[in-house]
Amino acid sequence: CVCVCVCVCFRACVRVRSIRIGTEKMDSKSRASKMKEDQIKVTGGTLKRKGDFLGDGKEYLEFTPLGAGQEVGRSCHILSYKGITIMLDCGIHPGYSGITSLPFFDVQDIRNIDLLLVSHFHLDHAAALPYFLQKTAFRGRVFMTHPTKAIYHLLLQDFIKISTISADEMLFNEKDLDESMKKIEDINFHQTVTHKGVKFWCLHAGHVLGAAMFVIEIADVRILYTGDYSRVEDRHLKAAEIPQRIPDILIVEATFGVRSLSPIHDREKRFTDIVRRIVTRGGRCLIPVFALGRAQELLLLLEDFWARNPTLQQFPVFYASWLTKQCMGVFHTYTNMMNARIQRANKDGRSPFAFRHVRSLRGRDFFSDDGPCVVLATPGMLQCGFSRELFESWCTDPKNGLVIAGYTVQSTLAHEVLREPLTVPAMAGGELPLKMSVHNVSFTAHADYNETSEFIDILKPKDVILVHGESGEMLRLKEALEKRDVKHIPRISTPKNSQTVRIQMSGRKIAKVVKTLAQQELKEGDLVSGLVVHRDFNYTILDPADLAQTTSLQSWTVEQNLTLPFHLQDQHLVYFLNQMFEVQEISADEPEASSAGAADGQKPMAVEKGEKKESEQKATETKEEEGKIEVADAERDANPDPDAEKTASKSAAGDETTSKNDANASKDKSQPKKWLVHGEIEISRSQKSENHLELKWESNPVNDMVADAIVSLLTSCTTAPGAALQFQNRCCMLNPLSALSSEVKSNVIQQDARLEGVEIQVDKLQETAVAEKRTGDVADDALEEEMVADIETFLRLHYEDVIFDETRKAFTFQLNGMQVAIRFPGKESQAYTVECDDLAVRQQVQRVTRLADSAIHPIPFGGVAKIRNKKNKNLTAHVNGAADNAAAS
Repeated sequence: CVCVCVCVCFRACVRVRSIRIGTEKMDSKSRASKMKEDQIKVTGGTLKRKGDFLGDGKEYLEFTPLGAGQEVGRSCHILSYKGITIMLDCGIHPGYSGITSLPFFDVQDIRNIDLLLVSHFHLDHAAALPYFLQKTAFRGRVFMTHPTKAIYHLLLQDFIKISTISADEMLFNEKDLDESMKKIEDINFHQTVTHKGVKFWCLHAGHVLGAAMFVIEIADVRILYTGDYSRVEDRHLKAAEIPQRIPDILIVEATFGVRSLSPIHDREKRFTDIVRRIVTRGGRCLIPVFALGRAQELLLLLEDFWARNPTLQQFPVFYASWLTKQCMGVFHTYTNMMNARIQRANKDGRSPFAFRHVRSLRGRDFFSDDGPCVVLATPGMLQCGFSRELFESWCTDPKNGLVIAGYTVQSTLAHEVLREPLTVPAMAGGELPLKMSVHNVSFTAHADYNETSEFIDILKPKDVILVHGESGEMLRLKEALEKRDVKHIPRISTPKNSQTVRIQMSGRKIAKVVKTLAQQELKEGDLVSGLVVHRDFNYTILDPADLAQTTSLQSWTVEQNLTLPFHLQDQHLVYFLNQMFEVQEISADEPEASSAGAADGQKPMAVEKGEKKESEQKATETKEEEGKIEVADAERDANPDPDAEKTASKSAAGDETTSKNDANASKDKSQPKKWLVHGEIEISRSQKSENHLELKWESNPVNDMVADAIVSLLTSCTTAPGAALQFQNRCCMLNPLSALSSEVKSNVIQQDARLEGVEIQVDKLQETAVAEKRTGDVADDALEEEMVADIETFLRLHYEDVIFDETRKAFTFQLNGMQVAIRFPGKESQAYTVECDDLAVRQQVQRVTRLADSAIHPIPFGGVAKIRNKKNKNLTAHVNGAADNAAAS
């Protein structure tokens, strides 16, 4: 197994897989194997999934309109797939004001949005952007085309100025607008941008200058969002493009529903005839327009019509919009994004937007209303502004005329006027009679039914989602599209605001074999093992050696080291391990099978010195034993006795054997032993403490599992002394002398010599028993000291300046300015005693001590006294039993 470290900031996960190439079914044995073998087939150099490979293929794409769901206005949609969330447009509703005009942002966790794509600059698609960027938790990236960004700033500046609501109700100010400009990124048409594995690019939409349709690719799913689009080329814009690659999902506007518009030439002729008729009868012609988009189209049309009709040149044509004049520079700059007609005129030096018959009107104060004229004024819905002022001034004269040339939204005055009511409301209050003629010639650059149905037939998407249309129009469009007599009829959805559409995707999973693995010839039934690297929704199978060359990842081996307390003897350790694992004893000089141990090399010098001292001490003890033997020999020489010589000979032989055994034990102890469990987990005594074990292994799932089992086993053994006693008793049954020390063994041998007439003093055996008892007490004291050290280590992890008072048998430290004392459990005590004047601090420390006690000593610490008593009784029984047996012998 290889642990992979991500060296650059991108989403990547590496999984070890074993992949079988072929189409045959797996038998029951292969299904039960540890490493799952997924079936794939070789097609055109790529490995395609067959069956369950890298997922079951059942994933869902979710689409939720936060606005423009069965309505026109505040376009804002959420697209979610494979953990990626994208917002499409962020506009306001022109029929409302303030906070009520915003999309329903509250139904979406804004922090999870990765991308925001704005299709064009119209208010119902972009006017909520400053609010969203400056006053919400959005931290993603925002993209729009160059012309859209330039006009967006100018348009919203004008929106702030002409707004009639109070400053408190304003969604944003000019500072918010300027700050939002810094966060917007530009994108060119047909430029591919990648963010978090998502690829997207934009195509010409034909709606207004800079309007874009976005093609989005998430993994293996392609989505096309049209925004507002038009498939008809007008006087300055191209028609909407057809994507070269077919989308799986089409999100398309349904503004006109099932209505079909007449050809553009017929509409132009009808429009110019109405304008001519109004001005020639002495009236004033009002054309409410949006400042940008259709205004430029109508200005080009009137300029051309006035140039071809000299009799009309006596009637002035005005466009009363400061914004329209300001944006003319943008239109001059981006003529390369317009149609061929505009580009040819620009190359010939004839700027199409340098008007001779159309004049700019600075404002109401500069307009002398003294005769027939044509005025294009904003806003297009007659809610307020200069267009509303002119309307209220002219609506009472039947010679005047109103021409609605764009789309109107419900609940606006422009929409109500088309019904030709007898009176209309005035901004100052009251009612005004409506006597002027009202005409509707749509120059809106939205796709009608014919364009929409043709567009769907060309693309043939699997799913179509209708947005940006009134409820009735949208439902009628859905019904009409489903009843058509065509071969391909997609699934059509018409979600309302905040209603989520879930589309099940069964996209293909493709994993490419690269580098070393790709050089192999793949045949049916071949087994290919390697790393599956998942990045940006793409899968790559490669050899681990190629990881650094092919990706920005590096492979590392993780070595685990663990220390745990173990106060029992080595023979206990080996016995317990052999109950569950395969254990191999290795010497310190042997090369270690585990790579973790191979890297250690030599032991620290301090440990070597300690071992040397210990070896010297054992050698000294051996010399002392030899000295005792020499003294005994001298005494025997002074008092010759045949029987005594025979007995002494046996005694000396026994002592010599014992001395050799002790010397060998000293030699073994100077070279610490190591054990290898399953050839992977190395176990040895800690170099810092003989009462601790060190475990080393190379980390992988199997080794980690075995190491956990070893830790659990040894912890349970050290905290359950009965297991050690049972082991010791079992050893005594096999060899009764093995449980006794070397001195007791020597005494037993001497007792055997008594049968041959040698007198042994009983008091020497009693002294030996007393010494054994003292040794047991010392061992218990060492066990208690070890427990104190463990508890102190645990407390130091939680508190500072922990001190153990030997006289009081208590830990002391400061916590939150309060003095705390923890009394250590004695022989009769069952728990720690916490002393502190502050109740809250005392309770907190009590919880920590209980946690420490349960973690280090799973059995109650008070049980140590019982264990101590039981050990003393067992030790006394062993010594007395040995003495009785010797006496009986």
